[in-house]
Amino acid sequence: MLAKLVKFVILSRFSKYLLAFFVFFVFYDIFTPRSFQGTGFLSFFGPGMLAIVLSVPIVAGGVATLKSDRDFLFLLPVSRFHLAISLLFAQFIAYGLMAFFLVGYYIPLSGLSSLYPLLVFLSLGFAAASLSSIFFPYSLQTRLVFSFLMATWCLSSIAGFKFSPGSVFSSTPSYGAASIFLLVSVTLPLALLSLSRSELGLMKSVVSSTSKEAGKQKSFEGLSPLKAIFAYHFSIIEVSGRLNVPGGAAYRSARISIWKAAALTSSLAVLYFFVTLKFNGIIASKFNFGIADPLVFISSIYITISPAFMGIVALGNERLWLGFSAVNPYFYLRSLAVAKALSLFVMLSPFVVVDLLLGLMGYSSGFYAAVAISFISPSCLVLMIYLYGLLSPLQIREDVYMPGQAGLKQVIGGLSVFLAIFLTVFSLTSIYVAVLCSALIVCASAYVLKSKYVASRILKSMVESGFV
Repeated sequence: MLAKLVKFVILSRFSKYLLAFFVFFVFYDIFTPRSFQGTGFLSFFGPGMLAIVLSVPIVAGGVATLKSDRDFLFLLPVSRFHLAISLLFAQFIAYGLMAFFLVGYYIPLSGLSSLYPLLVFLSLGFAAASLSSIFFPYSLQTRLVFSFLMATWCLSSIAGFKFSPGSVFSSTPSYGAASIFLLVSVTLPLALLSLSRSELGLMKSVVSSTSKEAGKQKSFEGLSPLKAIFAYHFSIIEVSGRLNVPGGAAYRSARISIWKAAALTSSLAVLYFFVTLKFNGIIASKFNFGIADPLVFISSIYITISPAFMGIVALGNERLWLGFSAVNPYFYLRSLAVAKALSLFVMLSPFVVVDLLLGLMGYSSGFYAAVAISFISPSCLVLMIYLYGLLSPLQIREDVYMPGQAGLKQVIGGLSVFLAIFLTVFSLTSIYVAVLCSALIVCASAYVLKSKYVASRILKSMVESGFV
């Protein structure tokens, strides 16, 4: 009975093509020869990726449940424990496999010559899945605090703290493994308990989210459609926590005042400025990056990922796509993408200013990074909105449930962020390359914005996906 329940839960949430892709990728990770270095760039890059693997599920967290589960699955006469195990496997696919995507290639799994790395990865995957299950009923503020603490713990290995998950990439990997084993031994039982009471958790999440929906009402009276669209997106930043790259669990979104978002990014930019001034040379010499300004390089990559959290479901929220019935759909789609790109630029502009200051102070990569952030990230957001509209438009009605079965097209759409990462990395080699890459992606985004053919295909895809 348990096996049938696990199969039903998994196949109702993930398409067979997506599962096949996961299997291929995992086998590729396991059987591809590679070398493992305990020092150098990996000792810095690895903990950063682990911080994403373990902190993002806390923020975006959710149980991989469909709306129909409330009326069908949770009412079945099955063991609560078996149901919890089934949901945990779905969580493992949704969040646990993120570990294979981000850090799998850098762990010595080749040929499974030792059970040690396999146990590390299974523990890491189930820890990520468990964290998403434990924290989904809690408020965004609570999830952000615990996410920050988890990321700090992972990154502490860079500062020399051994008992950290990030130490698995250092010269003392046994301490990192012990940290991961301890984490999963604590979180896994809590996750099973939480999943066995998932109906209560979902109701708590629904109540907390709906109770916060009431707030200040913004009036657009007297504004033209274009001004109303821009006024909305220059007052509120919308981010999504639904991860289509690893498959996806419950959709999570947040709306933040653009001024609060700018204040937050300004604070982070100031911190980045002083950390770079103090530690850039030390890190460059200690880890042998072969890069003059490693902190500028790494921060630019992380900043480039930001469009993914704004573009994944930009067309999915009902309050957005209902605008298609009020104005010309081509005009609305183009204006929406441009407004979101400009609001992203406003949010990232403090980092642009800091990078320019670093460039004036002798950190030449700062100039390159400023150009890349200014043009590549906003343009990538435009392309991502259009690509998701073409491949897998999602219609969001209740953000505590999955909008539907996760498929391979969503993975393809999510992988588009790697184009922005590649262009950013390439741009950091010289100012001429930065200008060239920026010009190419700006031209590409301008083309899709202007093309009525692309817009008509998106609209057709949305109608076929149930948008009315």
